[in-house]
Amino acid sequence: MKLLHFAVASLVDANTGGDYARQVSTIDTAAVEREARAIRARSVIALGQAIGDSLRRGIAEYRERREAKRALGDLLRLSDHDLEDIGLHRGDLIAVELGATTLEALNAEREARRQVSKVASITRVDDASIGADDTRLAVARCA
Repeated sequence: MKLLHFAVASLVDANTGGDYARQVSTIDTAAVEREARAIRARSVIALGQAIGDSLRRGIAEYRERREAKRALGDLLRLSDHDLEDIGLHRGDLIAVELGATTLEALNAEREARRQVSKVASITRVDDASIGADDTRLAVARCA
């Protein structure tokens, strides 16, 4: 039995960096058992925490997907005219549903288009002395 304890102590030593095996002549089996229990307890706690973290992440991701699906469903129920008013097309929503893009990416694109059209309307000059290339350059500089 003491040999088995020594073998366990050697394994614990190898895994934890302890020095039980180096003290061969003075092995305190009670101390080895206490240390082994402590290591097992820490391992079980770490495993429980990892499982709990994984479950929490999974639940949060599920809730996000459910909320996104609900929002997408609300948008799909809008008419084409209403979608056009907010800068979306039904094809955009289908792309989101298929996973090709996200609502956040569509919102960013819509905001970028809105900013470009706003800048383009401000920088548009009807002066005949400025060519089309100069107008595009002015729009590019403002964006």
